[in-house]
Amino acid sequence: MITVSTAWNASRHASGEEAIRELMGLGFGSFELSVKHTEAELGEIDAISLDIEVRSLHNFCPVPHGPKEHGGGDFHLLSSPDSAERRRAVDASKRTLEWAERLGAQAVVFHLGRVEAVENNFDQIISLREQGRLGEAQLLISEDLDCREQEKGPYLEAALKSVEELASFTTKVKIGVETRFHYFEIPSLDEIALFLDVVGERGGYWHDFGHAWINDHIGVLKHEDYLTRYGSRTIGMHVHDVDGIRDHCSLTCGMIDFAKLLPMISKNAISVLEIHNATPEELVESWNIWQTLLAKNA
Repeated sequence: MITVSTAWNASRHASGEEAIRELMGLGFGSFELSVKHTEAELGEIDAISLDIEVRSLHNFCPVPHGPKEHGGGDFHLLSSPDSAERRRAVDASKRTLEWAERLGAQAVVFHLGRVEAVENNFDQIISLREQGRLGEAQLLISEDLDCREQEKGPYLEAALKSVEELASFTTKVKIGVETRFHYFEIPSLDEIALFLDVVGERGGYWHDFGHAWINDHIGVLKHEDYLTRYGSRTIGMHVHDVDGIRDHCSLTCGMIDFAKLLPMISKNAISVLEIHNATPEELVESWNIWQTLLAKNA
């Protein structure tokens, strides 16, 4: 069954039940709960859970504190060398895992942090590429990756420690180690293996098509590199397309060659349409497109 993320509409609703009901009205019955839900909203969703299937949650869910607009996958940093911040991240993540178990979800998708010592030069890289200055863009990426390699130690150590604690917290909900959008984030392609070793059978790789496409587009690595190495360990995937350098778009954009990539992924992986920027019609059409692709790959 194809799952749809409430990332599409959670921000537009003050009620968790309203967000779910809107998607049910479009024909969806299986959901991933996004980072824009409060604890009260999860309680509303729990109350109607007999009518739906909640297959996954995206950490942090519920929003740890404050208004829901502030919710996000990097609300706290599991990679923080600051012990107090890392503890806040772990405790909030445990709350997500508790809710996932309560709602009967199979997995929670995690952002594992970043190497904060590396500057975010993404906009500059895109600008250089648009100007045709590809060599300069690639040099900047290389310099940033060198910096990341030199500085990653305490951040990677903290993230691994956090995930080890989370993996031992629950045996019923799997931990999804997600592809990251920025190359200064954790994990890198190689580092994914370290986290998969830590989670073992209690988790796996979570492939994000848009994030991988962006990394390929700017010249960090090839999209297929992720799936060549981790396709068989994939427990879930965030399915969305790109429009230029904007991701989380409907599959009607036609930029990503899903037909080529899908055979590289475990057939048991959860499919989640994580689409932000789409009309209701485009969201439904994306479901139809993905259903056809899954059938061809069966």
